[in-house]
Amino acid sequence: MKHYYFITEPEERCQTCNIRGRIDYPYHYNKRDLEQYPIKDINIMKELKSNGSWAYRPVFLSKKFRDLLIENGITREVINRDDDNYKSRDWLFEPVVIIE
Repeated sequence: MKHYYFITEPEERCQTCNIRGRIDYPYHYNKRDLEQYPIKDINIMKELKSNGSWAYRPVFLSKKFRDLLIENGITREVINRDDDNYKSRDWLFEPVVIIE
């Protein structure tokens, strides 16, 4: 996982725009590497991710499944934890980029 850091913001959040001092790149996967594993609506990755306290395997949802969750009112569209509309019952959606 790669990150962008703002060297001009010594605090955790910018005082002007309320953005964290670090932006995470989205996950990037090579399409050829994924061809051996069929992509489904619900996918559990083999890679481990850590939040600093514990490690877990991320769950990735297809766009079709994500849209169904939003359309049926199960969650709102939330891209990151810093969104003002992110509440405790919402599902946090992070983008995934599949490259050729």
